[in-house]
Amino acid sequence: MKGFDMRMAALFESVDSSGAPQIPLSRPIITDPRERRRILMFLAGGELVVTTGYTVDQLDPVRGEVVPGSIVTDGEWIWSRACAYYLAEHGVAPEVEFLNYIRSRRYVPSTPDRKSLALAEQLLIGVTQLPTLLTTDQ
Repeated sequence: MKGFDMRMAALFESVDSSGAPQIPLSRPIITDPRERRRILMFLAGGELVVTTGYTVDQLDPVRGEVVPGSIVTDGEWIWSRACAYYLAEHGVAPEVEFLNYIRSRRYVPSTPDRKSLALAEQLLIGVTQLPTLLTTDQ
């Protein structure tokens, strides 16, 4: 999704009729432990835009409310801390375009300026429900 000059990274591209997330086969599996660590370091970066609580693990609901929902940005992309959780716990890589961006940045997020943080906040205010960050087909 485009908003202002930023993109929002989706956790999952779609959900099935029961609301369960669907992970497309186009998402790579990150088998290299070094790259996985580097991606996780990137995802741990960014500046906090919205603090939320924890949500239920959509891939293993038995785990309960363990998924961090805070939203961060590096000024170019907006993502949920849940991206790191799903990579670390389930091996789910970020969506392909976001993953390519992370790699192009050599796994180092930039620090957004005040204007970028304000734009990210405005974009999120325009999102009526934060779960829209979960899928791109809503």
